Amino acid sequence: EFLLFTSDKNGSDEIRMTQENIAVHVNSAREVVARMLKLFASDGLVEVKRGAIVIKDRKGLEEIAG
Repeated sequence: EFLLFTSDKNGSDEIRMTQENIAVHVNSAREVVARMLKLFASDGLVEVKRGAIVIKDRKGLEEIAG
């Protein structure tokens, strides 16, 4: 949900945030965020770059978010 919200707010599928920044925003540990992003990347939903996450499959993320 956070990735979709942030993408909509910024008007871009590229979210320029570190995993640590995302963890702070969602009140979680960076390791948990890293694990989830790795899972999303392996499913083709996102691409993880240095300092950014790019949404590749918005519909897939929306389905997970419910």
